[in-house]
Amino acid sequence: MTTVAIVGGDGAGKTTVARHLTTSTGIRAKYLYLGMSAQSGDRLLPTSRIVLMLKRRSYRRDLAVTSGATGAAKRIPADRYEYSPRRRGKLWTAARLANRLVEAWYRQAISLAYQLRGYVVIYDRHVLLDGGSLAPRSHGRRDWSTDAYHWLMRNLYPRPDLVLMLDASGDVLFSRKGEASPEYLEGERLMYLTQAPHLPHFVRLDASQPVDKVRREAANLVAELCNSSRPGGPVSRRR
Repeated sequence: MTTVAIVGGDGAGKTTVARHLTTSTGIRAKYLYLGMSAQSGDRLLPTSRIVLMLKRRSYRRDLAVTSGATGAAKRIPADRYEYSPRRRGKLWTAARLANRLVEAWYRQAISLAYQLRGYVVIYDRHVLLDGGSLAPRSHGRRDWSTDAYHWLMRNLYPRPDLVLMLDASGDVLFSRKGEASPEYLEGERLMYLTQAPHLPHFVRLDASQPVDKVRREAANLVAELCNSSRPGGPVSRRR
């Protein structure tokens, strides 16, 4: 049973590479989004769908007030939905923690079902790495729910057999999508690199090179992992 996580900042090409590995490489694989954004997730709990619906409704209402625009917003800009700080009450915080944990394990159950059927599971992002659970940041505002989430995930959640980080500077990623700031994206990049020593196999791929080359390198590493006699045997960690 083999799992591979594709991680990196927004604009690095994670979904492109992950989809390529499941459709164009001859590897018997399944795609599974394992990030923290409900907007991008294809496997959501009903509670997550309801919250996302309410957030879209709120965003449409604010947009109508500020710009006069109307209509259904299928996607909230990331700088409004994911990167802006929010302060919530204790009840909301506890409910959000419970929902995040249940959803993470729900997706893990789906992954396990795929693996038992003989598939390699390709993760688009990974909840452990996106949240920084393997090496929580010591600075900045923290609350009890964040600490509890990191502890539970770090100690209980399965790690992928191979992590491929699509690595590019914050400036390069910002030039591609323009949502999060270059400083935020650079911080995310450092967060991934800080967690590398806690993973069995972590490989950095240069995401600033042509996407076809990135896809070929990723496919070769996954094929090497799948063909090895022991999981991850010949795949070296490159920092």
